[in-house]
Amino acid sequence: MQGSVLLVWVVCLGLGAPCWAMPVGKWQGVRGGHPQLALEEDVNILMYGVLQFSSGLREMYRATSSKFTQIFHSLDAFERTLGLLGKSVREAKDMGGELESSVLQLQQREETQLKSQSTEINQQFKSLVYDQLVLQNKVTSLEETLSSLEGTKLQTQPENISQLKEQSLKQYKTLQKLMHSVQSQRKQMEQQQLQLSQLAKKASHFLLYFPSAV
Repeated sequence: MQGSVLLVWVVCLGLGAPCWAMPVGKWQGVRGGHPQLALEEDVNILMYGVLQFSSGLREMYRATSSKFTQIFHSLDAFERTLGLLGKSVREAKDMGGELESSVLQLQQREETQLKSQSTEINQQFKSLVYDQLVLQNKVTSLEETLSSLEGTKLQTQPENISQLKEQSLKQYKTLQKLMHSVQSQRKQMEQQQLQLSQLAKKASHFLLYFPSAV
């Protein structure tokens, strides 16, 4: 405010100095011979114009300052948004790497377990098949022996036949359990394969939307 008043006085003095330097005779024809009144009126007009100009400058400064403040706020918000976006991209990249690593580890672990279980079941199945064949051979041999024996010796054979039947039934039940285990294992393998497929599909979709995470 003090600067504005000083500017007004400087302008007034600058504009009024030539008037004071004019000869006295020239002032007598101005405003009916009243140079002092004419000078005061001119000074008032000049002061009013300067005040209006100063007010316009202040309004323009305020408007410009407000616009710059809005621009600075917008730039700050944009920088924060860029920072959050960069953080999200880095987190997505880390998640993509972890997801891919988890899928590979799960796939390797499942393959190892499935191979081990498959080998074990295969060995058990082969062993039971062999035992079944041996048992069938024993039954066939016993039947042939019975058919060649005399009637007096048939009384001692039913016990052996009963034992063979019990062994055969036991082997059959064991074989049934093994077949049930094989079917259950097959369902488990299919379920695990489906889970692996779903994980791989999710990983491929993630890498499709975030190719930079590879």
